[in-house]
Formats: sequence, structure tokens, C-alpha cells
Amino acid sequence: MLTVEGEPYSYGNNNVLFPKKVNVFFFKRVIDVIKRNIIFFLTLSVITAGISYIITSFISKPLLGEIDLADIFQKGNSFKELLPVFSKMVFDNVVLLIPYSYFFTILISALPNMYLSKPASFFHFNKQDIVRMLILYVYLVIIFHLEIAGLLMCIIPGIIIIIWCSFIPLVIVIENNYKPVKRSFYLLSGRQLEIFFIYLVILFLQIIFSIPYIVLYILKGEEAFLALQKNALFTIIFESMNIFIIYGAVVLLFQIYMMARIANNEIEVVQE
Repeated sequence: MLTVEGEPYSYGNNNVLFPKKVNVFFFKRVIDVIKRNIIFFLTLSVITAGISYIITSFISKPLLGEIDLADIFQKGNSFKELLPVFSKMVFDNVVLLIPYSYFFTILISALPNMYLSKPASFFHFNKQDIVRMLILYVYLVIIFHLEIAGLLMCIIPGIIIIIWCSFIPLVIVIENNYKPVKRSFYLLSGRQLEIFFIYLVILFLQIIFSIPYIVLYILKGEEAFLALQKNALFTIIFESMNIFIIYGAVVLLFQIYMMARIANNEIEVVQE
């Protein structure tokens, strides 16, 4: 049994490191962890957004050109006509998932320390972390394209894949488990609705963060908005906000993951 030692988190009359269910305390705990490590999360988000911008602007676009999503939904397009668009999307995401795998590994590795009120570091990265990152990258590429295929087919298969694969990155990085699918399914059993609710919350937050840009589009018009999107600073700021929400989602999922392990008596939380 794994033992977690650390100063307990005080909430009312309860001293706990992790909540027992998804409630107000569950979200308060996540907000508290992010607030105490806000510099870490903001820095990680901006660096990720900056690297994504460099890859997209100087590698993907010069090699493959712009991806016009409107081509996918245009009536009358055959598979042969859509193949170049899908090829661009695949290449773009395969390349972008390299830095994402690295930063996900850093974040997930730092989360246990964050919950124990210990400092999180960007620079603690050893050979084992490199192996984790490479394994995570392979799984992220597979999962991402399964999700896209599922969403394009009927939406529901894509949602099911997203939910059932939620713990795979956590299992790889935290448990050093390089065959994480069965383990992820086991931990998720009975918690699918909780995970689905978490994704709804994330979607809601993304919509809220997008409102200023929707207003800007309405006020400035399409041409001005598209010109603004080509501005590096605007793109990095907007992407940083989206990535910040994604990293927040990782914290939410980590908390449910730990709740599942504690419920299975795999982890004993010991108060100092």
C-alpha cells in the first residue's frame, strides 16, 4: 500500500488531502492548489502556447499550408478531396503533441508535491521522465486520432473514448505503467458520470473565456479579427488561456484519480 504523508488540507472541521466525492469542496480544493502554484501554471501555459505557435507558424504552415476546417463540412466533397485536409490535421497534431507530452509529464509529476504543499519544479526531469514522456506521446497520438474519428462518426463514440482514456496519462506518469489502458479502465469504473461532468465544466469555462473574442469578432468584423489572429502576441495570449484551462482539467482528473485509488485502498493518507 502506498502511503502519502503531508500536512492535511483544512476544510471546515475536516482535515483531508483529497475529497471523497465531486462537490463544492472538490472544486475548492482544485482552485486552492492552482492558486498556491499559480506562477507554475501560468508559466507552463505561456511556454506551451509559445512553442505551439512556433511549431504551427514555422513548421506546419510552411510545409502544409493553412488548414481550412470549412473544407471538411462543405457538401459534395469526396474522401479523396478531403484527404489533404485530414493529412494536414494529422501532421499538425502529431508534431504539436511532442511538446504537449513533455509539459503534461512535468505537470503530472509535480501534482503530488502540490497537494502536499511542496514546491513544484520545472527542472526535475530525469531519464525515467523521458521514457514516460515518449510512452505518453505514443498514447496521446493514438487517443487523439481515435477521439477525432469517434467525434466525426457520431459524436457519442468520441465522447466515450475521451472519458475512458482520461486516466491514461496519469497512470503512465505516476505509476510508471506503460500498459495503462486496462488500469485506466479499472480506476474509471463507476466514475464515468463524474468524469463526464468534469468535461462539461471545462467546456463551460472554455465558452466563458471565448466570449471576449466572440464580442471582438462581432465588433471588428471577420477581416479585422482574422488579421488580429495573425498577430503573434494575440495568438499566444489566447492559446495560453485555453492551455491554462486544459492544465486545470488535468488537476481535476488527478483529484478523481487519487480519489479512486484511495477508495480502492491502494493509498493510505497519513496526517503528520
